[in-house]
Amino acid sequence: MRTNRKPTFSDDDLAFIHLAPTTVIAAVARGELDLNVMARQELANRGLDLRGQWIGFERAARLLADVVSPRATARPAPRRIARNRTRRLR
Repeated sequence: MRTNRKPTFSDDDLAFIHLAPTTVIAAVARGELDLNVMARQELANRGLDLRGQWIGFERAARLLADVVSPRATARPAPRRIARNRTRRLR
């Protein structure tokens, strides 16, 4: 029988985030780096499907191509418009 429960993770399961450099964590928080795409690529590199089941490298690569959208890749930071902070002389 299948359930729709989301998996629970212990602190030990999620400890890898503490090893990530601050610049990477900040980029993820700003939406400049999509960890979903990176996870899907890693699963394909291991020959696994989205449930972590072995399906082979070729099939996993095809699945990755079907799942990853063009928008889902890492994006550059949004450009900020510099404001002119000098005072005008009259």
